[in-house]
Amino acid sequence: AIKRARQVIVPSDYTKQDLIKIFPWSENKISTVYEGLGVENKVCLSDDKELKIRYNITKPYLMYVGSAYPHKNLEFLIRNWKSVLQKYDYQLLLAVEKDFFREQLEKLVLDLGLQNSIIFTGFVMPDDLACLYHYAEAFIFPSRYEGFGLPPLEALKQHCPVLALNRTCVPEILQDKAIYFEEDTESLLNAFSRIGEAREKLVNIDEWLKRYSWEKMTENILNIYQK
Repeated sequence: AIKRARQVIVPSDYTKQDLIKIFPWSENKISTVYEGLGVENKVCLSDDKELKIRYNITKPYLMYVGSAYPHKNLEFLIRNWKSVLQKYDYQLLLAVEKDFFREQLEKLVLDLGLQNSIIFTGFVMPDDLACLYHYAEAFIFPSRYEGFGLPPLEALKQHCPVLALNRTCVPEILQDKAIYFEEDTESLLNAFSRIGEAREKLVNIDEWLKRYSWEKMTENILNIYQK
């Protein structure tokens, strides 16, 4: 497909470099176009108490939204959650749909005795998701591999601080708007201690997020077609 294509569009410079490593001869036909975050800005309409009852939230919480595929690295987060609980009284909300990988993680949570502090929500409707982002202490993104990474941008859109693993394209996309951690317990706990700093990074976030619009994405793709 790459040989036959006149242009290859990728969602990040990281993905572009990844592709060039495998197919060095393709460099001149690869264009980076960032994805759009969407035009609809959901506003939280639910009462905090109502939301907590619906999702069994009893404490301040961090949340993750996405799939439970192994490269999302949720096992790392779960295995380190006891260390988190020794310092912070948080719950962890994992908004992942039911599949084989989630079932494996649910078993791990039971084995570690963490079922009261880690909640699997399943699919969350957009209105509820906006509220869960809004009321969360932070959004946590431990993914080992991303081509772009929409969920942390969605969290920022709801003025939710972001903690993210310092891997692949994530620093390229989130830039200085997140607190980054490495894949070890000490670094993870250090990121938790900096949630207040992550919240300070939300100043002017709405203006900053305009770089990831459908309009810009459409414009850039149209320019590629017109070459």
